Parts: sequence; C-alpha cells; structure tokens
Amino acid sequence: MKPAVVLVSPKGDENLGGVARLMANFGLEDLRLVQPRCDLHSDACRKRSLKAHHLIENAKLFDNLSQALSDIQFAAAFSMMPQSVSAPVSTLPDFFVERSSLLNTQTSALVFGREDNGLEAEELLKCNEIIWIPTADEFPSINLTSAVAMALQLWFSTQQKISIPQRGDFQLPPKKDEEVFFHSLRNLLEEIEFMKTDSDHILDDLQNMYRRAAISDRDLRILFGVISDIGRHLKKQIISKA
Repeated sequence: MKPAVVLVSPKGDENLGGVARLMANFGLEDLRLVQPRCDLHSDACRKRSLKAHHLIENAKLFDNLSQALSDIQFAAAFSMMPQSVSAPVSTLPDFFVERSSLLNTQTSALVFGREDNGLEAEELLKCNEIIWIPTADEFPSINLTSAVAMALQLWFSTQQKISIPQRGDFQLPPKKDEEVFFHSLRNLLEEIEFMKTDSDHILDDLQNMYRRAAISDRDLRILFGVISDIGRHLKKQIISKA
C-alpha cells in the first residue's frame, strides 16, 4: 500500500507545488490538505509542481486532521523535535526501516505540519508515531519541501529493498473508529468519576498507551465490547436503585 501525504495548513504556494512534484517522483498520488492557507492554482504553485499539478487539483480538502485521517489505520507525524507528547518517537532513518512492513500492510499517512509552527500537541496525539528529523542545534528548522523530500526518498528506497512479511489477518483500526472509541471511553471514565473536569491529561496518557500497544482492529472491537458492557451494567445498577 502507498501512504497518503497529509499537509496541515500549508501556506506556501511553492511548497505545495514542490510537494506535489516529489509525490510524482516517488509514485504517490493521495494528497490530503487540511485547511490550506495557500493558493492551490497560483502560477507559483503550477510552475513548481510542473506536470504533477493534477495531484493538487485532485487533492482532498479537510477541515481538521481527524477528518483527514478518518480512513487511515497508521499515521506518522513529522516533527522538528520531540514534543512534550509522550507518543512513540523514531528518528527518520529508523522509522522507514522498522515500519516498512506496517506501511505496506495498513492504510497509512505521512503527516507534515505548518511551515511556521508545525503540528499542535492535540494533532500529534492523533498519530501513532512521531518522526523526528535530527538537525544541528544551531539551525533546527527544515523547509517543508525538504522534509517531505527526505521522507519520501527513504520510503521509496525501503520499498525497493524490503519484502513484505506475512502477518496473518493483523489490521490496525481506522482512525474514525479510534475517535469513537476514545469518545466512548471518555464518557465512561467521567461517569465512574475516574476523570475529573481538569484531568484531560489522563485521556492523553491513555491514548499514548494505546499507540504504543499497536492495537489491532480486532483488539479494538474487544475493547469496545468491554466498555459497552460496563456502561450497560452501570445503567442497570442505576435503574435498580431508583
């Protein structure tokens, strides 16, 4: 499977054109844009993309990252440096070697943040893993097009070298199912008063535990069943005491 490329609120016309050209260089077609701040049809964008402007014309537009990842099973967020979010972090070279098989067997996305301030902590939590591109401390910021170029070249090179091992029926769940699960989990935790109004960080920690565990689609259905049965049991208790 080929990953989607997700750009969160890009603002540079030339950057967008450059990303489209890079996608064409490495055989990728699924471009997703979250609240773009640039002109998708400007002369600068067209000139930079060359014959790949059709990827921009066919790009899917979304209001937020959750929508862009709704059908994605595995999402990797690229960040200038590790954030305060306790999600799994890999360096760029290690990621594509260690996750090559996963990227080939699951619907996946490579997520890149804003040119000016990257991805927010809440957006990073929606991804399974954070990819850190090491740089010199004196000049850590990398241009968006350059970051995409490094990522796509490494992805492409690993596809040429690594065969896909058979992993049975293992499948990660779509992001839309994860969103529903964590919404249901939040409601349950609030109902049993495990989560207080100022305890959102607890849900963040639970999400990070979930990411590290690489929960499969079947595992998630089991967890859904558990919290659903707990919820029904609580309602029965409330009714019996009424």
